[in-house]
Amino acid sequence: MESELSKMLFSILGGTTATIIFITTSYILDKFMSSKFSTAIALILGAICNFFMQRKAFLNTAKFNVARVGKYLVSNTLILIACQIGVNYLINKKKQIQSELENHVKSIKKYEKYYNTFVRLFVRGIVFIFIAFPTRRYWVFIDK
Repeated sequence: MESELSKMLFSILGGTTATIIFITTSYILDKFMSSKFSTAIALILGAICNFFMQRKAFLNTAKFNVARVGKYLVSNTLILIACQIGVNYLINKKKQIQSELENHVKSIKKYEKYYNTFVRLFVRGIVFIFIAFPTRRYWVFIDK
């Protein structure tokens, strides 16, 4: 029987891969469309990849289960909405946040072009800890 730690590590690996897809895709798409729209597209692409990786992390099986896919869609919709709301909020508050950070970090200006990427990583991390991992581990991919 696998330990909770190993399941969490595999889940983190899957989430990290999905996050890399999310960050890379959104960064590229930012050049062609609004950052809010590129975030939404990239979140969906990352979610598709993440489903297969999380299933492997928690179940270690290739069996297809319609009920599990339904639960994943519900939980991932919640996760995507939380990420989108968090990113949109912090993008809307960019000037206030940068102003506050300038008071504490003098070299912040040189990182300004990466603001959206930092925001996306921060929000994804918070959502993973408080929403994604617990719902996937204890509701979606519970092996009965």
